[in-house]
Amino acid sequence: MPNIIIAIPPQSDAETIVDELVAAARKLQNLRPSEVQIVVSGPEALAQGRKIAADTGIDVCSVPIENPVHATADRFVAILAEVCAKKAPTCVLLPHTAAGLDVSPALAAKLNAACLTGVEKIEPADGRIRFSREIFNGKLMSRLMSETQITVITVQPGAFAPASRQTDAAGAHSVEHFGPYGGRSRFKEIRRQTQDSASLDQAEVLVAAGNGIGEEANLELLRQLASLFAKSAVCGSRPVCDKNWLPHHLQVGVTGNVVSPRLYLACGVSGASQHIAGIRQAKFIVAVNKDPRAAIFNAADVCIVEDLITFIPLLIDTYKNAAC
Repeated sequence: MPNIIIAIPPQSDAETIVDELVAAARKLQNLRPSEVQIVVSGPEALAQGRKIAADTGIDVCSVPIENPVHATADRFVAILAEVCAKKAPTCVLLPHTAAGLDVSPALAAKLNAACLTGVEKIEPADGRIRFSREIFNGKLMSRLMSETQITVITVQPGAFAPASRQTDAAGAHSVEHFGPYGGRSRFKEIRRQTQDSASLDQAEVLVAAGNGIGEEANLELLRQLASLFAKSAVCGSRPVCDKNWLPHHLQVGVTGNVVSPRLYLACGVSGASQHIAGIRQAKFIVAVNKDPRAAIFNAADVCIVEDLITFIPLLIDTYKNAAC
């Protein structure tokens, strides 16, 4: 029977990603009967493996890396390559995170496998399995089929709702050890940001700045808009934070924060899948973008096609006049 391997990279928060990876694996199982096994590696692999086996009911293989210095992407690639040689999987699933993207291309090259990143949908097509992912900042959907025996897939966060557990029993937990480390990199440290994202977690209204705001000076408009609401904050997409217009602890998306405000006002946000993954839990989304084909409109409840430099001052004036 074909196998599906769910791989949890070192330095990953397993609890936040395993449920969605299991849900994607279940989709594959429904289309092609398969056995699923989870592989977890790193300094905390033993504790993580036991917990995941108990929580999911799926068999877990823990591969400890006692020395944190060796808990690197290239070490995990070597481990997964050996696991795949034993298990002969048809699919290896990883999270579409920085850690997952460090591993997936190198693993695919090592296995001579296809590599499909950011997968959001798995469905049957002509007796085969088709994978879908967004391209061109979410404006188009790419539908792909693998032509290789093994396919390495990264799963877009938020794309697959956690599946119901199939058994009350805990999965089997095994431990394996592989050869000595021979990689070309070593893990040094995780540097925690000096500022936290508590303001985003507590805000009921978030006003988000995208690359479409044009220039840093226009952030003042967004701050004025946010000031109209109690418990509000300004946040940004990755391009805005990479330009240092906003600090990185205010970034929303796959490589930033996942937020769940009552109202999310996206201003000049294109709507790339990495950003959408961070706002799927928002209760109500209003998007302002002058591009009528902006991908953010696919996720928004209210879509406003207008230059935000024109729209936001009108909105602020209208609100203030109505409050008088």
